[in-house]
Amino acid sequence: MNKVYVVDGSGFEDRMWSSFITEVNEASGGDFWEQTENIAEASVLIFTGGSDISPSLYKEKKLPCTHNNYERDKFEAAVFKEFASKPPVKMVGICRGAQFLCAMSGGRVWQDVNNHLGNHTVVLPDGTTTEVTSTHHQMMRIGEDHRVLASAFLSTKRVSEAATYISGVHEDPEVLVHKSKRILMFQPHPEIGHKPTFDLFVSCLKELYKQKKEHH
Repeated sequence: MNKVYVVDGSGFEDRMWSSFITEVNEASGGDFWEQTENIAEASVLIFTGGSDISPSLYKEKKLPCTHNNYERDKFEAAVFKEFASKPPVKMVGICRGAQFLCAMSGGRVWQDVNNHLGNHTVVLPDGTTTEVTSTHHQMMRIGEDHRVLASAFLSTKRVSEAATYISGVHEDPEVLVHKSKRILMFQPHPEIGHKPTFDLFVSCLKELYKQKKEHH
C-alpha cells in the first residue's frame, strides 16, 4: 500500500481529498493508495490547486496577471527539495500543483492564457480523445525531461515576461510526466466528480508507476 500525503501549503484541509484518495484506491483495484497524516512515512505526495505559483520558481519576473502566495510557494518548494532526492517518493500535482511541479522539475509556466475554463477535449499520445474539466488561467511549458500525456488545443493568447503571443490556436500540455523523476503533472481536476477526468487521472497514474519500473 502506498502512503499518500496531501501537501496543503494553503493551510486548508478538505475532506474531498480523503474521498478522492479512497476513490483512486478503489479504481486501482484496492491495496494501492492510503492517506497518511505523517509526511515522513509517505511514498506519494500530492500538491493541490489554488493560487498562481511565483514566477521566481521558473526565473521570470511577476506580471500583473499573476497572483501568487509567496509563503505557500516557499513552504512547498522546501517540501519538494527535501523529497525530490528520495527515490521511493513519487509526486503528483493537480492544477496549481501541476504547474508547481512543472516549474520545480525544469519547466516553466505561461503567466496567462485564455479559454481554459470548464469542460473541453484533450488529445492523448495515441491520437484518441477524451473530455476533461479544468479551471486555470496559467499553463505549463514543458521542460527538456517532460513527456506529454494529454494536450488541448484551446488557447489563442499566451503571456510571459518576454512577450505576449496572440495568434491561432496553440497546443496546450494538460498532463505531463517527468521522464525519470517519478512526477505526474495533471492540470485538470479529477477530484471534483467529473468521471472522464477521473478516469484519465487513474490511467496517467498507472503510467507513472509503469515508468518507474521501466527506469528502475
